[in-house]
Amino acid sequence: QVCAYCRTSTRIESRRPSAATTNQVTPFARLTKLWMLSVAFPVGLILAMRTRGKSRYLMLASAGAIGLALVLAGSRSAILGLVVGVIPLVLVLGARERILAATGGALTVVAIYVLVPGMLGTLRYMFATAGEDSSIISRTESFGVFELMLPVSPWVGRGLGTFLPSYRIFDNQLLNLVLELGIIGTVAFLALYGCAIWCALTCRTAPPIIAGAAIALAASCVVAVMLSAFFDSFSFPKAFGVLALLPGLCGACWMLNMRLREDSRSLRYHVA
Repeated sequence: QVCAYCRTSTRIESRRPSAATTNQVTPFARLTKLWMLSVAFPVGLILAMRTRGKSRYLMLASAGAIGLALVLAGSRSAILGLVVGVIPLVLVLGARERILAATGGALTVVAIYVLVPGMLGTLRYMFATAGEDSSIISRTESFGVFELMLPVSPWVGRGLGTFLPSYRIFDNQLLNLVLELGIIGTVAFLALYGCAIWCALTCRTAPPIIAGAAIALAASCVVAVMLSAFFDSFSFPKAFGVLALLPGLCGACWMLNMRLREDSRSLRYHVA
């Protein structure tokens, strides 16, 4: 059964929300919003879990709304980002928090099943017929074009921003980076996020709120890089800005954790 409010899109030949096919601009704006929501979800979820007082319910509602929007968007990449963003949070969530998160996820699935009949069938249909989706076919065909262009300058590339969409739309920022920055530049880009994730993971022994925020930011980094393989993230200013912001936030958590460690050592020294 396919969701009643979804229809066949002539752009991608699969069931997607009809609002995504009303004009030529909407799909790209929609992809940007879904990308940013997927990246923001881990941070929103951990803040909701670690917030105390009356504001916690507002934070939980906000995180739930983001998760619900990602599921109802009818996008494979959004759902993958949602799943990948949640998995690392298991490292820092306590037993009660895990139960709360699992309960919230189960209630969300039940709400979707009741309020949007056929939506779960739509999601299953999307993944089952992924090989027939024209967007997937276009991405796989782009590998042939990529192999033809790579030998021109494989190590240093042709220059950032020089491979224009009028040449070819890969829908894969990592392939674009290899062509524009070469293998060296792409490795440097991935190394930047690897360092950011490492900085965040070193904060696991920090106070709960800092440890939670750091792990959530690490998860957001993983989601951002992974989804860049399905999305030309450098072509959209908002997505590009978030990509630049995430490593800095991970570094800020690391510096804050180091400062707390230094203060703790200094206090122990004075007490001794």
